[in-house]
This record gives sequence, C-alpha cells and structure tokens, in this order.
Amino acid sequence: MLQQLTISNFATIETLDLEFDQGFSVITGETGAGKSIMLDALTLLMGARSETRLIRHGKESCNISAVFTTHQDSPASKWLTAQGIYNDGTCIVRRVLHRERSGKCFINDQPVTVASLGDLGQHLIDIHGQQDHQALLKLPAQRTAIDRRAGHEPILIKMRETFHELATVRQSLQQMASSQQAVADRIELLLFQVGELDEFAPLEQQFNELEQDHKRLANAAELGEGMQQVADLLAGDSDNSCNHAITSAIGILNRIQRYDDQLRPHTVQLQNSSDLLHEIANEMRRHSESSSADPESFAKIESRLNRWIDLSRKHRIKEADLPDLHQKLAEELDSLQQAHTAPESLQLRLSELEQNYIELAKQVMHNRIEASQSLCEAVSEQMQLLGMTGGRLEVEIYELPEGRYSENGIEHLEFMVTTNPGMPAGSLRKTASGGELSRISLAIEVAAEGASLKPTMMFDEVDAGVGGEIAEIVGDRLRSIGNNAQVISVTHLPQVAAQGHNHFRVKKITDLEANTVHTNVQHLNDEQRRAEIARMLGGRDITNTTMAHAQELLSKAI
Repeated sequence: MLQQLTISNFATIETLDLEFDQGFSVITGETGAGKSIMLDALTLLMGARSETRLIRHGKESCNISAVFTTHQDSPASKWLTAQGIYNDGTCIVRRVLHRERSGKCFINDQPVTVASLGDLGQHLIDIHGQQDHQALLKLPAQRTAIDRRAGHEPILIKMRETFHELATVRQSLQQMASSQQAVADRIELLLFQVGELDEFAPLEQQFNELEQDHKRLANAAELGEGMQQVADLLAGDSDNSCNHAITSAIGILNRIQRYDDQLRPHTVQLQNSSDLLHEIANEMRRHSESSSADPESFAKIESRLNRWIDLSRKHRIKEADLPDLHQKLAEELDSLQQAHTAPESLQLRLSELEQNYIELAKQVMHNRIEASQSLCEAVSEQMQLLGMTGGRLEVEIYELPEGRYSENGIEHLEFMVTTNPGMPAGSLRKTASGGELSRISLAIEVAAEGASLKPTMMFDEVDAGVGGEIAEIVGDRLRSIGNNAQVISVTHLPQVAAQGHNHFRVKKITDLEANTVHTNVQHLNDEQRRAEIARMLGGRDITNTTMAHAQELLSKAI
C-alpha cells in the first residue's frame, strides 16, 4: 500500500509530506484548490510523460517520491526481485524533473528508466482519472477491461506480434507479385540512394541544429557586440541604464514609503526587477564572451548544410524529412530484397503465420468469452451494491469477417447494459446517463481486476454526476472496498467524504505580497472533518444546521 507521499516544487505544491493509512481515504477542497495535484504527481511517478510546465514557477526542478509497503509474495516484490532491485518489504519510488536537463528515476535508490516505473506501477497502484469513465464508452477500453479480467497478457502480445509479422510478409509478397524487372530496377535505385544517405547519415533534428549553428557562427561578431550593448543598457554604469533608473526609483520609494505603507510592495517588486536585470545582464556578458568566430567550424557546418539541402532537393522533400526518408528507403530496400530473393520461403512463412494467428486469436476469443461471463456477473453484482437495482452488464461478442481481423483479434466486442429491471440491454455508449456511467465505471474498475485488486486504488471524482442517496451508496461502496484494499478518492460530495476512514483537505493559499500561490494539504481530525463536511454541504457559511447534518453523515458511516 501507499505509505508516504513527498512532493516538492510540483505545480502549486511547494513542499508536501503526507502519510497514508489502510482503508478509504478521501481528499476534498474547494473548486480550483488543486485536489487532483497529488494524483497527477503519482501518475508521473508511475511513468507518465513529463512536462517542464509541471515544475513550480521559479524553480529549476521538482522531486516526487512515494513509499510503498510490499508483501513478500506480492507481484511488486516478485518484479523487484526479477529486476535485481533490493527489496526488504519497503519500496521507495522517486522521480526528479529538471527544466534544463533530463530527469532521473529511482527505485530503492537504484537508477531506472521511466519505462521501469511504469512496469512497477502496474503492480502497486491503479489510478482512475476523471476522464476514464468517458473512455469506457470506447470499444478499445471495453476490450481492455475484459483482457484485464482474463489475465492473458502473454498470449495477447504473441497474437499482436504474429499479426504484425503477417502484415509485413503479405506486403512483401504483394510487392513481389509486380513485375520482377520493375522490382529489380527499384532495388538497384534504392541501393544507390540508401548508400548515398548511409554515407551522409542525416540525424533527427540535426538540420535545425545546423541552421542555428550556421546562423550563430556567421553572425558571431554582431551577436557578441549586441549582447554587450544589451548588458550595458540593462545594468551598465551609465546614468541611462535601466538599472540606474530603477535604483533611483527605489531610493525615492524608500524615502517616501514611510508616509504610505501601500508603497512597500512596489519597492520589493522594483528590487526584484533590479535583481532580474542584473541576472540578465550578467548572462548577456557571459554569452558575449563565449560568442567568438570559428572559421574552421563554420566551414564544416556550411559544407554539411549545403549537402543536406542538395540531397533534400534531389529527393524533393523538406530538409527536416530527410532522416525519415533515409529510414523508409532502407526499410523498403530490405523488404524488396527479401521478397525478390525468397518468394517461396515467404509464401511458406505466410501460411505458417496465418495458421498461428488464427490459433492464437481463437484462444484469445475463447478467453474473452469466459472472462466476459465472469465479468458480467461481478459487474452486475457491483451495480446492485451501487444502487442500480435490476441493472446488469452483458457483453456482445461475435466473430468478424476475415477481412476485418486485426492485431486485437478476430471478434467484435461491446458492452451492453440495462440500468432498469425488465428492460432489454442496450449499448453502453447510448444507454447510460452521466451518473450511471460513473457507477458502472467504478463497478467495472473493481470487477475487471477480479481477485487481484491492486494494493492501492486511486479515484479522481469517480462520483461525478451523482448526488443525494446515490452518492451515499457510492461512498459506502468505496468504504467497503477499502476494507480489502487501500482506496484514495478525490471527491466533491459530502456523502462520499463522510464515508472515509481518513480525510485530507486541500487548500490553495495565495500570498499577494510575495505574488505566489501554493497548495496546502491537511490531515483532518474529527472536529476539522465535521467542519469540512459542513462546508461541503452549505458553502462558506457554516451553520448549526449544516454542522448537525455533517455529524449525522459521519455517524451513519461508523
């Protein structure tokens, strides 16, 4: 389970150190307070793509770490052992992002790749975002839910690999079926073109770099002189420099602000501006000193740039597309050479792959039919627990025509649902309302895992679109799930918040004087929790009535 989460300089969080317990924990706060930031941080920690905009404004890096407890026989512990990573029952995952250089990832202080974070994360935590229930309307997400229930990832991978190889062989044979002389002529041309490009070896993004370096070296003198002029204008010794004017203004404000306290923030802002001007000026001077002409480097860059332009014109493409063209021509040459020299072996391979694919796909379809039956039973049971009396899930599965086989299998698969007793099942995409979809999504999220629930499950407003009695039912179900797994949920509903075993409140604090914003998260005690639920019930004006209602909700959850 997630034991501790530590965040620094991430989004609006300056520093945050939280400890979590087993059971159902709720996260609440006013709209815009940043309730989802912790989930965003954990998503990043579990291998999501990073962006420098996530680093707190004014900081050069951010740090996110989480401590998980892992049992000896758990999938996470087995993964750690397989990777040769020290494991004593405590797993510490850490990720550092930098603005100007590559970030770093660690598992138990051992450097790892971002992909490794994702692999481990699959065994530690399941994060269900705000848009995931909408994704469930799409057929690929429905197929994924059934595959999770089936637990047949190895055969899925093998089927997809076989399909892709099958498509490649088919393409090669189709090319072979054309005129043999035309193929031979094409191979001869490709041999020359690929050889020419192999010798030149264009790299991705290199053309832009060459252009920038060429422009910089060609104008080195003007660059150096211009940057020195900028530095002098910003913070030079001259009375005409910007900094001289700001310094004078600061002096005047320092003299008169004793008459008006409202002037003090402006003095601070001007001082910050002065510091910034000095910093920019110093950077300009350093850059100016390093900008010197280098005739030898300039000649090499100009020669390679001209050759790049010539080759691009020769192939009638944009300069930036030359590396892609190189790769495509090389792949085409390899494919044509195989098809041209081994048509009989390719035909045999095609037959073998077709047979292998059908066998694998039929096994996958069989697994999906079995998994869908147990999934429907489990989801339908969850739907009753979530207040959808008489509701049930069905899965429509039938084999597609051969021409529509794909890497995902040979069958059409779609969720069908009824939310009222006695009504026929209809497509989930057309039948469920927003509130119903949220509850069905929760039911599928729990049921798809079968008996292998992740140690920690996180939900971001899984209760969206519901309220009143239904919200209370959803909260009660989340609390029940929390008896067997750690559940953490962001919610805006007091009925759900009251069901939590633990309660965290998120608050956004704005410091106008320092011109900063930061997010604070507090673990609430019983009295604070009652006040927070009262706020959720009645807004900013907390009355005896809302406090009594809050206490009633809390008492019902015990």
